[in-house]
Amino acid sequence: MSTPPRRPAHRPSRRAVIVRTALELIAESQADAVTIADIAAAADMTPAAIYYHYASREAILIEGFQEVSKTYRAAIDAGVGRVQAGESVGVIAGEILTWAKSSPGARAYVLSGSGLSSAVEGVLRHDRIYAVEQFREAVKVARSSLKPAEYAVLAVALLSLIEAAVASMLTLDRARKGLSESRFRQEVESLAESIIHPPAA
Repeated sequence: MSTPPRRPAHRPSRRAVIVRTALELIAESQADAVTIADIAAAADMTPAAIYYHYASREAILIEGFQEVSKTYRAAIDAGVGRVQAGESVGVIAGEILTWAKSSPGARAYVLSGSGLSSAVEGVLRHDRIYAVEQFREAVKVARSSLKPAEYAVLAVALLSLIEAAVASMLTLDRARKGLSESRFRQEVESLAESIIHPPAA
């Protein structure tokens, strides 16, 4: 009786390496200038190996931004969950700042995604809609006496603050350089809280 032929040793897919490398490159370079050849060189692969896994650069970016989107939404959910458990609205900003600092691909998502392609824009747009919907629920918990339109306006204001703060942190702009990381986070969380509970005049 003959033995079955041996299968080749399992080699894990390089897809994750390709996506991570592409996101790193577009975060650090002019996004439109990053090519398949650039990704291949940075990932220590050949362009043919990239095309084995992905049909195009666009396919790599869509998968990458979708993966980052999942982690971003998880940070939103964590922050909103903490508000629903009784904490202040500022913790949402804290959760998202933590995500932006520690999540692979967050820098590309925040700084390079806008205008990259219509498909990537679609991911960002859906995430903004999701964020506003979730933030609105948090505002309802924090200030239960408002009108529905007021919940929505405060949710949009909260998102605008958080997006600006994350971009400031990632680019180390003048606002961020003027404060330590912990002080910057405290100030952003305090501003988020003041949007929902403005100080008395």
